[in-house]
Amino acid sequence: MDGIIVYNYNCCTSQDELRKAKKKMGEQNIQKAVKSAMDAAEAALSGNKLFCVTHVDVGLDTTAVREAVIKVMDKKVLTLFIFALFLK
Repeated sequence: MDGIIVYNYNCCTSQDELRKAKKKMGEQNIQKAVKSAMDAAEAALSGNKLFCVTHVDVGLDTTAVREAVIKVMDKKVLTLFIFALFLK
């Protein structure tokens, strides 16, 4: 019986660590996407472009892409297209 309790505890501990790692990776993806989108938007605005198309390397993290679009649209007057692709 003790073995089962220890196993369940270890399982929960590793699941908790996995959740924390996923959350940290998500935050890093958001930062990476926002930085990339802001840099592209600034470059487009300095070149007197009315729109910007960029690619962010965050895989299929739609939350990161959405945050990048929102942040750029709040700070810049620019039409923005962001692509995030999952490539193997």
